[in-house]
Amino acid sequence: MHRHRPAFSALLALLLLSAPALSAAPPAAPADPVMTIGELALLVACLAEPDPARRGAMTSSAAVASLRRAGLELHGEPADPLTEGEMSAFLRQVGITLLTAHPESPLSSSKTAAILSTFGSLLALRAADPRMALASINLGNPIGPEDFSDCAALPTVPECRACCSSLSGLPNNACGKACGRAHAAQQVSASEPTP
Repeated sequence: MHRHRPAFSALLALLLLSAPALSAAPPAAPADPVMTIGELALLVACLAEPDPARRGAMTSSAAVASLRRAGLELHGEPADPLTEGEMSAFLRQVGITLLTAHPESPLSSSKTAAILSTFGSLLALRAADPRMALASINLGNPIGPEDFSDCAALPTVPECRACCSSLSGLPNNACGKACGRAHAAQQVSASEPTP
């Protein structure tokens, strides 16, 4: 029995050498990457671009240039990290006030995605048509539209559509139809003579 001890010891040593790989704690989840200015520009410009071929071929530098032509300014180079302050300044250009306690802090991809899921349609409207007058939304003020009637009361269909999309999460085309009908009804009732 003692003759097999060296072979057993060698086998045990091999198992112990490989054990750290087997018994190590599971790898930590990858850190949420920091968004860059170019990545944000690319996301917004792609939201505004209806042609899938052009979206697929767009670079971050081209996206930054496209947003600048639409009057949306991002400060810094495309490879620079996006900060909370820069995101706040970017949103302010379309009438959205986003308050931040740490303007110098880098903005993660997941936080950027959450912001764009709420306000991406507003940014895309402005990027697609710089003349678009957008509804002003203040995140620091808890009072906002409570139902569709608040959105329908806005002066233009695009403002109504942006309000509706942020309120309900409905796609732009559904909100556009509802807002178009609401504004058409307002025009008809406004032009009818009063008794």
